[in-house]
Amino acid sequence: MKYELKDLINDNVFIEKMNKAFADLRADYELELDMSFTQIEKLNKVHIDVNNHLSDLVTYSTTSSGKISGLRGTGKTHLLLMARNKLHENIFNDKTFVLYLNVKRLHLPADFDQEIFNRVFSNFMYSELTKQLSLLLKIICGNSFKDKLLGFFNGDKLKLGLSLNTAIKKICFFIAITKCGSVSYENLDKGQMSTDDVYHEICNISTNLTSSIGLENLSFTSETLMSLVDEYTSSIKKDNIYQTYLNINDIRQQLIEIVKILKLNGISFYVDEWEKLYNINNAQKYLAFYIDKINDTPFYFWLSVVPHRGGIYCLDTGADLQHLIDLDESLIYEKSKSDKERCMNYFRQFIDKRLDFFLPEYNISYQTLFNDEHKLEQLVLASMGNSRDFGTMLLFSWSCYQRYRGGELAQGRPYKYISYDMIKDSIKNDGTKKLSNITDNSSVMKLWTELNHFCVSKRSSHFAILETTQNMQLLNNKYFSELIYHRLLHYRIGHIASKDLTVTDKLSIYALSYSTTYDSHSIEKKFSFIISPNDIHDKVRRYIFNPDQIINTIQIEEGDVILCKSCKRTMNIRDNKACFEKNFCPRCGNTLY
Repeated sequence: MKYELKDLINDNVFIEKMNKAFADLRADYELELDMSFTQIEKLNKVHIDVNNHLSDLVTYSTTSSGKISGLRGTGKTHLLLMARNKLHENIFNDKTFVLYLNVKRLHLPADFDQEIFNRVFSNFMYSELTKQLSLLLKIICGNSFKDKLLGFFNGDKLKLGLSLNTAIKKICFFIAITKCGSVSYENLDKGQMSTDDVYHEICNISTNLTSSIGLENLSFTSETLMSLVDEYTSSIKKDNIYQTYLNINDIRQQLIEIVKILKLNGISFYVDEWEKLYNINNAQKYLAFYIDKINDTPFYFWLSVVPHRGGIYCLDTGADLQHLIDLDESLIYEKSKSDKERCMNYFRQFIDKRLDFFLPEYNISYQTLFNDEHKLEQLVLASMGNSRDFGTMLLFSWSCYQRYRGGELAQGRPYKYISYDMIKDSIKNDGTKKLSNITDNSSVMKLWTELNHFCVSKRSSHFAILETTQNMQLLNNKYFSELIYHRLLHYRIGHIASKDLTVTDKLSIYALSYSTTYDSHSIEKKFSFIISPNDIHDKVRRYIFNPDQIINTIQIEEGDVILCKSCKRTMNIRDNKACFEKNFCPRCGNTLY
């Protein structure tokens, strides 16, 4: 039977599943997702491997490090968790263990230096190793992998049993270190899996495997494990010796032992939510230093970052982190004709895969929701290539349709599909939410207003910025960072030549959020929203915005920068504290104020 949307509006089962299909988009629930194989399986079913990012990450992770860059909602967390799952499913071939580290869970003390940070992060690492190693053992010791596991040890059951014992003792040792560290650095371990859960998992693993190979005498009980942990804890508490296990060199040695015990080729660390450390003084810098000391064969690191949300400091993209997977550049509608088609196809599949997974019995597709490709195109444009924003707007449009069909229908033929007005309302709602994130920050609002004025003056949603060192530094400051983080400003194309031949610097093209400026380009017609690559090359390359003046104005108002009364040039007070205190301008040599 072929269903139409109007036929399903009173079907409570359909409504519930439809809501779930597009409400379940946020990555925040990943705190449990990395422990849930059911959730991972669902992700695999609805995932679209655009530009082969997933297969690339799986391949690269076994021998090298890298960086995954993308705004919130582009799928960084999901990509990491799916890649980890695939590597663990194939661990007997790739021999790579993936330790997923979500630094949003890292609880730091109010004050810390590099040494304290190292200890806290090492404690965090031991905690995650404990939980995730026990999960790995659960996978590889299951019935489906038992023969392969035995083959690892040339069929020697005793050697397998003894190696398993060694691995379990190592996990107990990590538990002991974590216990001592968590007492010293109060409330720092907020993981999802308790120690009791770990004991339970290890006991099951030990009992099931040893009994299946006839070596029951090598299995552990909960009491044995607890006793072992207590023994380790008592030993390493003496003279605060546990602190020696929290230094970088020791944890690297402990990791090498894990590689040897499990006969691995290496360990890949997936460091997620890097931007969550952005507002914690020196946290990103200290973590980069920590990683740099471990990042070498057989250990590889993958960082999940949001552009312009801090930095990676001593780590070098291309050298220390050899690969870059840029999710923001995957779906840029206006980049080229082929990119436009890739973008449209992606979001068609985005809808269809979710409908097929959540509502398989209804046999419907995106065409059940839209009778016109232009309606879908409006949502694609408004999303700026961000799948979470697209899903949120689609869900809002569906809610509008439910309210419409549930109310008193107007005269004439009622809508059988989601209408243009419903799409318009969903887009404007998205723009209002985005803007609400910065309305309390007058400085960021001032920058946003300045960018709007510039685009209105050029009658274009897109503009260019010269790729000078100074401009790139300005784009990394807190004002631009907020606009980019909240998806009000989007990078589109980089390193293109100016239309003006006298300008030798290359240009980066940026665009204002489609949804947040919807009235300006779709209703009031203050400017056109650029959707053609020809317009970028023929027009936008002329519209060069200089961020220096507005940033200086904001910094002067906030007291970070002073304008010299003599030469009228600016000076950063924090970087030139001595000059400020002596009332001396380092540029002109006269009085500063």
